[in-house]
Amino acid sequence: MATKWEKWRNGRVTSRGKKVQREKERGENEDEKEEEEVEEEEEEEEEKEEEEEEEEDEEEEEEEEEEEEEVEEEEEKEEEEEEE
Repeated sequence: MATKWEKWRNGRVTSRGKKVQREKERGENEDEKEEEEVEEEEEEEEEKEEEEEEEEDEEEEEEEEEEEEEVEEEEEKEEEEEEE
């Protein structure tokens, strides 16, 4: 039969085992949280890059339109000068 000391020690070991298991679970949860945070950051970076690309595309389109307008204005001026 186990003595009081052995019972206490065995109970302590199981408590520690449970404590260790809880710590492992917490660690796993923290790892999952970190992975989720990393994924969210990557998604945000991708979204920012896409927005920047869209803005650049819009700016290029605006510049092209302005250039076309300038060319049309120059052609109109030339036509007016020729008519005079």
